[in-house]
Amino acid sequence: MSVVSLAGALWSCAPSDADAMSSCSVRTVRTSLIFGLPASTLAMMLLFLAALDSFATIGFLRRHVGTELNPIMNWLLSFGDAEFLLIKLLLTALCARWIMLRAWHPYARIAALIGLALYVPIVGLHIFINFANSFAQ
Repeated sequence: MSVVSLAGALWSCAPSDADAMSSCSVRTVRTSLIFGLPASTLAMMLLFLAALDSFATIGFLRRHVGTELNPIMNWLLSFGDAEFLLIKLLLTALCARWIMLRAWHPYARIAALIGLALYVPIVGLHIFINFANSFAQ
């Protein structure tokens, strides 16, 4: 029995009929959506935003442009840049995985909304400060 995935549907065919697709059965796969996006896409967005925030924070701290306002992340920075990046991205990945696995639950939707509501303005602020400092020089 072979299984082929095409655009949200699973086609199950016998090995001899795989080319003909005449005796194939179709089973639809329901994709979990959060705010109209697949949960996996939202999780990748959160990881991407967390990575941007992490690298921008380290860059700002090394150039003495800003400070880390989160006391827990500030404590993590005392261990070094690599450790800070690793732990912050691992924690974000665990949270994103939890959101993906429970995308149907209201708490996962609230967590996704909080994550986006925090990271989008923070990354926007990082970009604004970076460009403001570039133009001021």
